[in-house]
Amino acid sequence: MFRQYIEKFRPFFIAHKVKVIGGVVLLIALAWFFWGGSKKDGEEVYTVSESTITEEVAVTGRVKSIDDIKMAFEKSGRVARVFKEAGDKVYAGEVIAQLELGSPLAKLNQERAKLEQLKRGSRSEEINVKKATVAEALRDLDEEYSNVYDVLNDALVDSDDAVRVKTSNVFSGNSASGYKLTFPACDTQLEVNVGSLRAKSEAEIEKWKIDLAAISGLSDDETLDNILLKEQNRLYIFRDLLETTQSLLNQSCVLGDSSLSTHRTNVSTARNNLASAILSISEKISDIKKSKAALLVAESNLNLLLAGSDPEDIKVQEAVVLDAEAELAKYRLVSPINGIVSKQDATIGEIAYADSELVSLISDSGFEIEIDVPELDIPRIKKENSARVTLDAYGEGVFFAAVVSSVSPAETIIENVPKYQVTLLFTDKDERIKSGLTANVYIITNTRNNALSVPSRAVLSKAGKKYIIVKAGNSTEEREVILGIRGNKGEVEVVSGLSAGEIIIISNASSPR
Repeated sequence: MFRQYIEKFRPFFIAHKVKVIGGVVLLIALAWFFWGGSKKDGEEVYTVSESTITEEVAVTGRVKSIDDIKMAFEKSGRVARVFKEAGDKVYAGEVIAQLELGSPLAKLNQERAKLEQLKRGSRSEEINVKKATVAEALRDLDEEYSNVYDVLNDALVDSDDAVRVKTSNVFSGNSASGYKLTFPACDTQLEVNVGSLRAKSEAEIEKWKIDLAAISGLSDDETLDNILLKEQNRLYIFRDLLETTQSLLNQSCVLGDSSLSTHRTNVSTARNNLASAILSISEKISDIKKSKAALLVAESNLNLLLAGSDPEDIKVQEAVVLDAEAELAKYRLVSPINGIVSKQDATIGEIAYADSELVSLISDSGFEIEIDVPELDIPRIKKENSARVTLDAYGEGVFFAAVVSSVSPAETIIENVPKYQVTLLFTDKDERIKSGLTANVYIITNTRNNALSVPSRAVLSKAGKKYIIVKAGNSTEEREVILGIRGNKGEVEVVSGLSAGEIIIISNASSPR
């Protein structure tokens, strides 16, 4: 076959032998230039490109059994929502309970809005929309303030009825001579206290009337806010009066006195009415706060549109958003694992104190990994970092997912080297996981997308600086570079000094950074 091919083209080769020979020589020269002449023995070329770099900390540890996880809020505050009760199934990343977010949530929304606007830039149409949003938020806030007088007046009517009318037959006397119970009490000290509360409550009602009379259509928002808070505190005084009176009416020495049943009924009704008054003012205060937060976000969005964008500003704002997200996370209990809620003491409306244990979880997997991390690596490891794990028993090709559940703040000296204990939890239940197995843990500490990367062996050190040999035409140059994170595949990020598409030379003399 080959001979027939040669015989067929022999006339062409003879007629054009000079051109054919010249072409072959040219091809050989080009091949030598690109694959032989452009590099020395032991060298290789590499084209700089963008890729995703994942930085990991690799440590060996051992699997051990676990019992449960104790959880507490990092901030103090009032519990706003409870999503999981004792006995409920919970998955990693799910919120178990949450404090009132208020200011931190408004802050996060504001910072996210700033970041979004910086990235997107502004158009006249968007500015008009944001202006309309600000105007609407102002109207909503004005509407919330418009009926403050009515809310306070209704609460005053309920309070006056509760303190004076419903207890008129319970007490004798007046504000000048003092108030006394009309029935014998078991506790003389409590009897004296409740008389003082009755006198104080009546005085506070009169002050309330004065405050209410001072409110006009021209009252500023701050004045209305202060009056709302002031009257709310007075309602708590009235509540103390009624609760103490109810307690005295229900004491054992008078419990059998049927003549007091009307008193008990009146006081109970007064307490219910007063509870409604407390709720109405609390809701008004909350609604005003929400409207103010909405107005703040709307105004921030408008201001962002009116400002220009700068790449450095975007980077700074991204860091601000991350900080705001981290701050908000302190107001939530988020499950780091798949498991069961074994204890739930968070109650809506109650105050939760920072670092006070409220929730316990039992892990589905039932196992954790303890590792000792050298001091050079510990700053990169954070709680809830994800990790991949291999177990010697199943080989390097079988991976298990895990998450960092705790990082010890105190060092442990191991063979005269300070190390820090880090605990990880398996995120999925797997019957292959057993206590005592040797675990190879790779904690993901950073991920950089669209990053310029080169092999670590391409980086040279000289006079305390890092540089890379870059191909420039038919020659090479030593290019100083600034490096970023180091990947788990032997690559390293180049922050500055190189561009995508450039060709670098990797020499046997190269040494990793």
